[in-house]
Order: sequence, then C-alpha cells, then structure tokens
Amino acid sequence: MKKVTEKIVERIFKERSVSNIQDLVEGKVKPTELQPLLLKVYETFAKKIRAIDLIKYYNNRFTNPCDIDQKEIVNFDSIILNSVPEKFSSIEIAPVLPLGSNSSLSKISQKNVLSAVRNVEVVADATIALSLECATRRAKLLQLNPRSVKDVNLCTSHRCIRLQQFSKKLGFTPHFKLFAVCTAGRDIGNMEFELEKIKEHIQLYISVLEQSKSSTYDANNVTVSFSDIQIAENIIVNQDIGKDNIKHLTQARNFDLFDFGSIMLPSRTDKIDSILITAGEKYFSKQLINSLFQTQKRILEDLKSCHPQVVFNFDLSRIAGIGYYTGLCFKITAKNKNGLEFPLVDGGFTDWTQKLLGNKKERLLTSGFGSELFCRNFKK
Repeated sequence: MKKVTEKIVERIFKERSVSNIQDLVEGKVKPTELQPLLLKVYETFAKKIRAIDLIKYYNNRFTNPCDIDQKEIVNFDSIILNSVPEKFSSIEIAPVLPLGSNSSLSKISQKNVLSAVRNVEVVADATIALSLECATRRAKLLQLNPRSVKDVNLCTSHRCIRLQQFSKKLGFTPHFKLFAVCTAGRDIGNMEFELEKIKEHIQLYISVLEQSKSSTYDANNVTVSFSDIQIAENIIVNQDIGKDNIKHLTQARNFDLFDFGSIMLPSRTDKIDSILITAGEKYFSKQLINSLFQTQKRILEDLKSCHPQVVFNFDLSRIAGIGYYTGLCFKITAKNKNGLEFPLVDGGFTDWTQKLLGNKKERLLTSGFGSELFCRNFKK
C-alpha cells in the first residue's frame, strides 16, 4: 500500500503542478489525486510524533472522554429504547458519512464538521445519517411501487462531534451523545402525514421524560413549542431584515424576532385564535397560519388532554432552524431541580429525502434528543 501511494504521489507531481496551493483550495485537484497526497502528508507528520507527545495532543476538547460514567449513558439509552414504539427500527450508524453530507443537506458549515482524508466526515448530526438510510430504504420501496406511501421509521443513539465552540456552563460539549429519530414517507395530502408523524415523535419524547422520573432523573416544567420556520423566513424578507443581522443576534437569550421586526403580534401564544389569524395575514401567508391552526385543531388539543402535566404553545418568532427545517417544527424544553431551563429536543420537517430521491412528494421528519445533556443536568 505504501509503495502504491508513493507511486501515485510521484505521478501527480509529474503530471500536475500541485505546488500551487490555490489549486487545492479551489478544488481543482481531484479527490482521487488529493487522497494520496494527504495520506502522504499525514504519514510524514505521524512519523514525527513521539509516544510521549501523545499526552499533550490527547488533552484537548475533541479527544477527552465524556465526563459521565458509561454505565449511566447506557442505562439511559435503555430507558429511551424501551419508550420507542415497535414500528421504529433502531440501527447502529457508521461513525462517518460521505464528505459534504451535512453542508449539502442541512447547510451546516463545513467548518463545524470534522472532515477526514478519505472523502468522509465524522457524524455531526445523527439525523443526517438516518436520512440517508431512510432515503435508501424509500428508494427500494419506490422501485416496487412509484407511489408507495409506506413509512420508514428509524432511530439511533450516537456520539456526534461538532467543531464550533460551546459554553461548558450550559452543559454543551464538542462531542456528545444524541438520540435521533427519523420518519420518511410520502405526502398524502391535507397535512395528514405531517401532523400524524410530528405527534408520534412528541409523544415518544414525553414518554422518555416520564419514564426517566422513575429512574434518577427529574424534568420539570416540560414545554412543547410548535412553530413553522417559514414564518421567520417570511418576516426576514418582508421586513427587510438582513440574515447576517439575525445570525449575530440569535445567541442572545432574550432576542425576539417580532420586536426586532416591529411585528404587532405576540411572539408566543397558547392558541391560534381568530384575531391572530386575521392580524397575521399582514405578515404571513394564509397557508402558514393555517398550518399552525390545523396543528392546534387536529393534534394539540389531543396532546393536551393526554399529557396535562405538559405545557403546549406556539413559538411564532422562532428563528432556530432557518436553512435546516422547511416548515412545521417543534422544540421541547424542561427545567432541572435548580430551575435552569434546557432545550432537550428539537425536530421538524426537512427536504432532505426530496433532494436525495429527486421527488417533491417525499416527506421527512427528523428530531433529536440531547441524551447526554439530559444525563448531565437533570439528576434528582
């Protein structure tokens, strides 16, 4: 293998002027050429590293182990998996994905993803991996029946890694355990697929939080907030608010898009009533408001009656998820024993399987639960 790599590198130097760094940066060097070069570079670097140096390299935020006992994480995974309906297949995903998976589907910056030499990247979002498998399985169903409405339901517990800086005070770490769920299917009209599946995901996570109470954890003031990411996108366009401004302000805890855009409506509400529907037409399309109204009418009231201990509302000014979700989405938060509120679950509809399969009728609901974050901050 070593001789083959060296021969390829020699040939590349003869056939191409790779001394020009700009060729590399602009992607003019083919992956088949770049791999041997990078392998040679890292092989050379690795030879210079002494065993005694490894301790220095090991002591960084990406390679340090998790601070939670593995038994606790495994036990909590068991609580989750015991709460998952039988229709969901639990799969063990690979630690890497094809290079560009995150940036091409979810618009996550490649700078925040750990790219590897062999045209792969380390999993930064387990739902991306599940979506690829969902698309693969849906493709097989569509080969048998181009109008197949059979769902694909997958879940996994996986350690992800992201390169952006996180605040340790908030309990976030560069690599973390995440429980992810994906449901893929076909649009059947009248929001039937969307409302049925989002209800299933929410009930799954509420069940997990309820089951955890019998263990060593306790989540209080559980709140489920519905939204539609298109509302924020419309406001940004209609009110001429620059997306760059929004990106800078999203980290502020008290930032409210409605205040920023001078929208004369409540940013949060318990009910989509007639006044909101009428006033909202000034800022949103009827289709957007109807989406939330149907959510309230067809699933929210039922969820309230089934889970009276949970607060359900609408977060109309939500901006988290722009460029990620395409429509209806939800967030679940809870407070720990110290009264600190944490975002535990985030989910919504994406267009990933539409892109992967080239079919606008495909639907995909993804959601994720910060299982490690929960274990670290919600002990009784």
